[in-house]
Amino acid sequence: MNWMQHPLVKDITEVGCLLTQNGWAEAFAGNISVWLTQEQTAELVLDSGDSRWFSLPEAVPSMANEMFLISASGAMLRALAEHTEQKMGVIQLDNKGERYRVLAGFNNSARPTSELITHLKVLASREDDQRVVIHTHATALITMSLGLKGSSEDFSKWLWSVSAEAMYFYPDGVGVCPWAVAGSVELGEYSAQLAKKHRLILWPAHGVLALGTNLNTALGLIETAAKAAEIYCQLLAMNKFENLLNEDQLLQLAQAFSVSPQFNLGQ
Repeated sequence: MNWMQHPLVKDITEVGCLLTQNGWAEAFAGNISVWLTQEQTAELVLDSGDSRWFSLPEAVPSMANEMFLISASGAMLRALAEHTEQKMGVIQLDNKGERYRVLAGFNNSARPTSELITHLKVLASREDDQRVVIHTHATALITMSLGLKGSSEDFSKWLWSVSAEAMYFYPDGVGVCPWAVAGSVELGEYSAQLAKKHRLILWPAHGVLALGTNLNTALGLIETAAKAAEIYCQLLAMNKFENLLNEDQLLQLAQAFSVSPQFNLGQ
């Protein structure tokens, strides 16, 4: 089928609209990518022709020859359905993971998101079936990153403590990234290191990145963490923390959900 008719394209545009409706994708904020399976690539009509190769800022050898459906740099997520052939497309890496070429989309000299190297690095860091990356500017999570100083363990437990179901959705917690410039190799490397343990990564003063087996699971991680962050920020404004879930209660929830928390509880 024509690549623009693939269900994944519609799903990405819908996710872009949802992120915008939540106020997390202002202007050109945010980006989305899907690491295509062999089955998905076989379903698409792609013609590489003599497409030009573009160098990545750093090689990602484990992603050699892989293909990705990804949003474009400067694309408004709320408008991905408009001129889809320009605002997203399919790329393939070369056999060393050093360069990429466009197989479809990115018309009028458009390029993949400036966060491409981060998307590739975080996916390459995993040893499971995570194939989707969503980056967005979730307001309450950014607020927490600016108003509170803490480790990945601190932020994870703060979020867990205000939502009885948080432990179920992200027992691996949230990884708090050191400051780095957006789109840089440095940010990609920091994120990749955190992604080995976490599917949620908080970029202070910037936003959040989520990994998922599909678009819904990645979006769900962001939604549940953002809700917990909103509650926590409201409690900060109230200066009231009367009934937070304690670590013993969190451990009970982990046992009830049959999940293994990233950090020790009840000790």
